[in-house]
Amino acid sequence: MVRCDTACALKLQSLVDPATVHGQLKARTLKTRAARSTMLTASLLWESEGAISSCGIALVTQLLGDDRAKRERRAGETRSLVSQYGLKARAAKAYRLHQIASLVPSVMHGQPDRQAERLAALGAHQGFAKLAPATRAEWRELWKGRILLHGAGRGWQQRATPLSST
Repeated sequence: MVRCDTACALKLQSLVDPATVHGQLKARTLKTRAARSTMLTASLLWESEGAISSCGIALVTQLLGDDRAKRERRAGETRSLVSQYGLKARAAKAYRLHQIASLVPSVMHGQPDRQAERLAALGAHQGFAKLAPATRAEWRELWKGRILLHGAGRGWQQRATPLSST
């Protein structure tokens, strides 16, 4: 959430950038959908170095707080997923940029980029407010099978164990 002290020009951006991941971009899709508020869906099909496997990455964003905000594209952007909004922010008004990202490996689906889009869109359909606590609950369950570091000191085990209250 962003709340400005004074009126100003504001840009909010969400980014998935595979620049440091070895491999190559095979496909990139950008879809815009107008609903109650601005929503942007984009996906990448990324192939691993050596073409051993691939994965689909999708991003859905939603800006809350200004229905007149303009979706902007970064000039020359061809490798990453960028969702950028420009608006004239008012003093003391809250603006939120919600984002859902999905990653699907090719071993799980024949069209991982399309499946990642579907999963991200499903998350957006369920709603950001409902999805966030459900995601936290799933991570709490996963961490019950915490990592045990055999032969490591107590300090190392504590670093590998998540906080129980989060």
